[in-house]
Amino acid sequence: ADLGASAAGRWEQRRRRLAESEPSEEYFTEETTDGQVLVCGYGRVGQVVCDLLANMFVSYAACDLDAERVRIARDRGLPVYFGDARRPD
Repeated sequence: ADLGASAAGRWEQRRRRLAESEPSEEYFTEETTDGQVLVCGYGRVGQVVCDLLANMFVSYAACDLDAERVRIARDRGLPVYFGDARRPD
């Protein structure tokens, strides 16, 4: 029971943090995506995947639900966007 309550508490904190850090319109673009690899998630593994793709000169775009992570990547000029890959819209 404690494990479930702990997980629920962490989930609620994450939900609140995401709601408070709503990204601006600049994160939503309609750039061409022909021939790009879409990386879903820009956490530790997603960043490694994107680095490998960039080193191989493969065009990519990544999306992530963490608005702060997206902001940091965008500040570095990386093609990382705020979004949920599970949603078709």
